[in-house]
Amino acid sequence: MGFESYTVMLTPCPSSPLATAQNAETLQRLVNEIVQSNYHICPDDEEIGHLPYTPHSGEAFLVYKTALGLYQMLLKAHEQQVHISLQFAYCNPRTIYKPFISMVANLMRRYGLQSYVMASDKPLDLCDPQTAEKILTPSMDYNRHLWQADAGMNQEDILRPGEALERFVQQMQHSPVPARQ
Repeated sequence: MGFESYTVMLTPCPSSPLATAQNAETLQRLVNEIVQSNYHICPDDEEIGHLPYTPHSGEAFLVYKTALGLYQMLLKAHEQQVHISLQFAYCNPRTIYKPFISMVANLMRRYGLQSYVMASDKPLDLCDPQTAEKILTPSMDYNRHLWQADAGMNQEDILRPGEALERFVQQMQHSPVPARQ
């Protein structure tokens, strides 16, 4: 996760059913619930194929990919809790916002999660799904604008964050470097 992506981390509130006694088996049940509730979400076999390690039984990689854009989800059973990370590359069309925000808010409501917006200088801690929905769009727009200015890119493309970073690096390697004065 880097400057090319917008990331929201979801962690259990103390009263969440995901706060205690979670393991790989319960993580798999959660994955199945998420996939069954949204037919656009499926295992992210492409991302798994690019991992420099063999995925652990306590983690799952999912992807949402439609004409609206692409976002990824990483679910981890860690210290008997489940943590969920959602991210999309800034080069995705702005139309990815609605399904992304909807998934964040739905997961917060359904499982009693709080969200941390990682794309900010100071992570925002949001415990209320309605507040999260109100804050996420301006935050995404602001960070997307910063990325476009820093990267010198404003083209839209449905890519994973790793693919967006590779494209950025390739463009930088092929563009002339300004001479120092």
